[in-house]
Amino acid sequence: MLIPSSLHELSLVIGIEATIALITEYTGMRKYIPTTAMLTPEHDLVKVIGWESAYKLCEYCGGDRLDFPKTCEAPLPRKMATARKMRERGFTNSEIAEAFNISPRTAINWCNDRYQFKPREKGKDNFTLSLKEFIRQNTNQLSLF
Repeated sequence: MLIPSSLHELSLVIGIEATIALITEYTGMRKYIPTTAMLTPEHDLVKVIGWESAYKLCEYCGGDRLDFPKTCEAPLPRKMATARKMRERGFTNSEIAEAFNISPRTAINWCNDRYQFKPREKGKDNFTLSLKEFIRQNTNQLSLF
């Protein structure tokens, strides 16, 4: 799963895993974030992301409501590029696989550029393009984290 750009700042505060957990749990919903004084160990935020992340979230935006957009599937090239960024940041193949709901073998292949894909361009024939070449041509469109 990719983090929507509207929640990018949140991922910097509580981390990528906690942000993905929130998006998964509250997709398409508006969620009230309590103040730190109102946060209890029984609160549903604590159950979803743990005490430490929930407390950081409450410090950052307690008293506000957060909108969690409905997630949509990103194009394969973007997923693969994000998987590579995750690998560079120290995520394991299993963690990458879990984030994208793919097998660890597929995560390895994505990170090692073993996949080819056929992008479709309007008015042009389909053609095979390596991921490296696609990323070189589209670096402005791939805002990753």
